[in-house]
Amino acid sequence: MSALALLLLLSLGAIPCQGAAAPSHQVELGNACWKIRIDAQRLAVSARPTGMTGMLVSAPQVDLGAVTRLEHEAQQARWELPGKKLTVSVRLEGSTLLVSLRSSAVGEVTCIVIEPKATIRGIHLPTFQDRNGNANNPKWNH
Repeated sequence: MSALALLLLLSLGAIPCQGAAAPSHQVELGNACWKIRIDAQRLAVSARPTGMTGMLVSAPQVDLGAVTRLEHEAQQARWELPGKKLTVSVRLEGSTLLVSLRSSAVGEVTCIVIEPKATIRGIHLPTFQDRNGNANNPKWNH
């Protein structure tokens, strides 16, 4: 896989965030619209629109390995998960969170985990032809 770019359209109807132990490699991005918190080691993403309750955008994963080469600024971050041969870049642009996953080897990667009880309405995957995934569509629920 050469590159996979994900454009997460964050909806306002998602579930509230629930407390958890502080991750070891937490990244926080923010602007006037959003505060985004990412657990770089588990690829978990939560978001809070300004003045509103937070939501879980992608649930944590396990066994991704250690985080290396973490670089972090106010609205963007980059890190590597060498155990999965994966480089992750995130950038917050207005109300849009852009996520790029680049793999140095052929294989499988799970990039977004939406819990069954989540009320996220969908995900937009910009590829050579845009793909939209409705969270309620059985094709997207494995």
